[in-house]
Amino acid sequence: MSRRAKWSLAVSASVILLFCSSFVFFYTRSQRQLASGVSPNTQSAFGKELPRVHLTSISGLPVDDQILRHGKVVVVFVTPDCNACQAESDFLRTVINRRSDVSFYGIASFGKKLTATEASELFPFKVFYDDGFLMASKLGINRVPIKLYLENGIITKAWGGSTRDENAKADFVKWLDSV
Repeated sequence: MSRRAKWSLAVSASVILLFCSSFVFFYTRSQRQLASGVSPNTQSAFGKELPRVHLTSISGLPVDDQILRHGKVVVVFVTPDCNACQAESDFLRTVINRRSDVSFYGIASFGKKLTATEASELFPFKVFYDDGFLMASKLGINRVPIKLYLENGIITKAWGGSTRDENAKADFVKWLDSV
């Protein structure tokens, strides 16, 4: 094999190796972000006040968002027709009373509207509608379920995605105990 052919082969192999390693790096990075469900916009909200938006109750009445801005609160972004949200709801039923000093509320930014009966059957917490998807948009939330932990209206932690397996459930309980 000539020197030129060896050089060409080495350059080709280097380009292919560079392409493959770049693909793996960026693909796994994007998959981690998708799996966590916590976008860079949401992460940049840590330490900041929960955005002020217009929320409504299941019955369509305006909700005073001060309920989310007082004390320790976990806001769970859910969608009524999401299987992962329903599974998450079942899990949260088992831990919601673990901390009496933490209030849980649901925010439905996407999906169909529910009746009060449907909401109480699906979710173990009060659910409010995010009119116009403003809160989800301002926080960069485009997947559910996502949980945000607030202290006096300030976003301090997030838990992205559902807790489908026993390890994730144990991790969430540790997360909840740490707040």
